[in-house]
Amino acid sequence: MDGIRQVVNIAASNSPILSTYSSICQTPQYHVHRRLRFQWPEDLWPYLTGDWSEEYSVEPMLFDLFLFVSQVMVVAKEAHTSLVKDLIVAAPGVADAQWQGTYDEGTACISTVRSELGDPIHKIATRGVALWKEFDNTVFHTPKDKRAGWLAERGAEIIKKFNEIF
Repeated sequence: MDGIRQVVNIAASNSPILSTYSSICQTPQYHVHRRLRFQWPEDLWPYLTGDWSEEYSVEPMLFDLFLFVSQVMVVAKEAHTSLVKDLIVAAPGVADAQWQGTYDEGTACISTVRSELGDPIHKIATRGVALWKEFDNTVFHTPKDKRAGWLAERGAEIIKKFNEIF
C-alpha cells in the first residue's frame, strides 16, 4: 500500500510525467492517464492534444486515456446511479456566506472531507460523510505508523458507529 501511495503522490505533479513520458509510451502495458477534475471540456483539451507540456518547452505529450470518475456516473441517465444524480440535484446547497463552514464542521447539507489523494472534496452531508469527516480529524490525521494501533484500540467503537449509520 505504501508503494501505491508513493506512486499517487508522485503522479500528483506533472514533473514525473515530463521525465518519464518517453519510457512509459515505449512500454505497451503502460498508459499515460489522468483522473479528471476538470470543470469544463476546454480544460481537458490540452491533455488530449498534448499542448499542456508546451509551457515546459518540450514536445507535445498526449495522455492515452482519462478517468472521468463520478462525472460520468452521475450524468448517465441509463446508469443505475442516476438516482444519485437526483439526490444531488435535490440537495438544497449552501449559500456563498456559509461555504467556508463546510471545511470545519460542515453545514446542514454540505460537508468538505479529504479525498484519498488528500484534496478537499465536497459531499452531501449524510451520516456516512459525517463519519468520514470524523475519521479525517482522527485516524487519518494520525501518523501512518500509529494508525493500526489507533484502529485496534477503537475497533468495537468503530464497528458500532458503522452499524448505527448503515
